[in-house]
Amino acid sequence: MSSRSASGKRRIVVYDDAYAFGGHELMVCRLLRGLAQDPETETLALFSEANLARMTEQGLGGPVHGNLRVEYLPFANPRRLGNLAALLSPAKVAQVLLRLRRFRPDVVLAAQGGIDTSMIGLLAARLGGYRAISYIPNLNGYARNQPTVKNRLRDRLNRPFHRVPHEFAVIRQGHVDELRALGFRGRTHVIYNAVDTDKLVRIPKAEARAALGIPAEAYALGLIGRIDIVNKGHLLAAMALKSHAEAFRGACLVVAGEGPEEAALRDFLRAEDLEHRVHFLGFRKDLSALYSALDLVIIPSLSEGVPLVMIEALHYGLPVAASAVDGMLEMLPPAWLFPAGDAAALADRVAAIRSGSALWKGREALLARFDAARFARDFRSLLS
Repeated sequence: MSSRSASGKRRIVVYDDAYAFGGHELMVCRLLRGLAQDPETETLALFSEANLARMTEQGLGGPVHGNLRVEYLPFANPRRLGNLAALLSPAKVAQVLLRLRRFRPDVVLAAQGGIDTSMIGLLAARLGGYRAISYIPNLNGYARNQPTVKNRLRDRLNRPFHRVPHEFAVIRQGHVDELRALGFRGRTHVIYNAVDTDKLVRIPKAEARAALGIPAEAYALGLIGRIDIVNKGHLLAAMALKSHAEAFRGACLVVAGEGPEEAALRDFLRAEDLEHRVHFLGFRKDLSALYSALDLVIIPSLSEGVPLVMIEALHYGLPVAASAVDGMLEMLPPAWLFPAGDAAALADRVAAIRSGSALWKGREALLARFDAARFARDFRSLLS
């Protein structure tokens, strides 16, 4: 049912109904800004109204941007129901299908944080007979790091949905094997994330710390991203800070980001008498001062794709102490990694990095993968 416009341009729909705005949405915005300037394409972006404010901050809040039109959906992917919600929402699928039929795209690209987000858009694309591509940063499932009965059941229910897209665009090489193990036999494209280094300015550390209120003498550890106290490791970091005094001597934790669990995190810190050692900075559009002020970045997540925070930290020459999962396990040196969920091991990694015994010389080679021109070129090839 796909059709070129009268001008002969490719027609592309980019769909994202995520309830939250994270690193993957930033990559989608980068893609959209490129498509807006592409004279060979006409693009329709369908985003959830829940992310209107963040889209506006990215310069994409208005309806028309060059060759890009942005429309907002009056719903977001339910956080807990996942793909069950997609199956139980035929009216939403029909609403999206109607928009697709009006636009008549050549391809529908659905941005999925995991396989159980943006499935409504993929189902609509398949029902309409359009080429459907999943752009996804995380395939490892829920039970790998939290093997509860609920998570095992959720992964089992999600498994068939990996065969809904015609193709996948993934962000690390390991995803290719993971998709094969999940039964997907279609085309898979590896497209590495990109970092806009032009916007990452280096600021003198003393100046950056003064601007952010970070003590000049402290060893500053950054925990950056959506506040999700279990999955993103905020509670783990706080427990390590409290229980391993020697590793964190003179250290403070700098939390940058926002999320619905911020109040719960603050309550925990208050109960454990840790408030004075944790600095909350909220959501920050410009991260230059933050990275310039830090000594170390920690990523204690239970699961990730290839976190932008990791790449940005490396761009600033910062070491990264990270859970040994997903993109961090694939790309970072063993001396910087610790088992997910292990506060003592996190403390050991921090201590080793602080002592200078965990050096790594592979930073420049890794950063070369995340070139903005390469990102644009790979997506043009995928969507053409």
